[in-house]
Amino acid sequence: MVWGRSPGGSGIFSDPGPPETGPGIAGGLFARALAPRVDRSARCSYGCPMSNQLDDNPPEQVTLRDVTPADLPALFRFQSDPEANRMAVVNPRGLDEFNAFWKTVLSDPGVVAKAVVVDGTVVGNISCFQMDGLDSVGYWIDREYWGRGIAKRSLALLLEEVAIRPLHARVAAANIGSIRVLQHCGFECVGTQTSEADDRFPACEESLFELR
Repeated sequence: MVWGRSPGGSGIFSDPGPPETGPGIAGGLFARALAPRVDRSARCSYGCPMSNQLDDNPPEQVTLRDVTPADLPALFRFQSDPEANRMAVVNPRGLDEFNAFWKTVLSDPGVVAKAVVVDGTVVGNISCFQMDGLDSVGYWIDREYWGRGIAKRSLALLLEEVAIRPLHARVAAANIGSIRVLQHCGFECVGTQTSEADDRFPACEESLFELR
């Protein structure tokens, strides 16, 4: 869950720099995406930050599979990374809150929650979920894997699997990398808004994206 601000990251997107990195469809890479029916809002990604770098080179073998409880320790570690949180403009969850959040996500048949796997290693998560009545995406990628085209490839794979349209994403306006990932996958900016701070998200300017 692209999770911009998203559930997972547990998210959608940060400062300009070289091309894809970080948390996003967001993480790592993450778009600030919000939790489905769990968080107040999502900045595109399911609790995932997106990177500020976008690598056009083909990444390693990227696949998606369902998130399982065995993945949660790695996902907790990714969403605790201070640099990824700074880029995604999100506050990390504590362990108890994180586990409770994912228990809700994994028991909700309306959420598509996928682990991002690179050459057999879990490096993040990406999701599709309902937020404020809108079908949304979010993601989060381990910072060690930023700048390798993984967010872009993960989102493309999710869009092949999820046929719902339109899809929506919210991203911190300063997160140029995440914005580029969304645009690469066909999302268009449909507006901006100022998001007030709460326990989960610091205040920031957000860009709103839609894929039809």
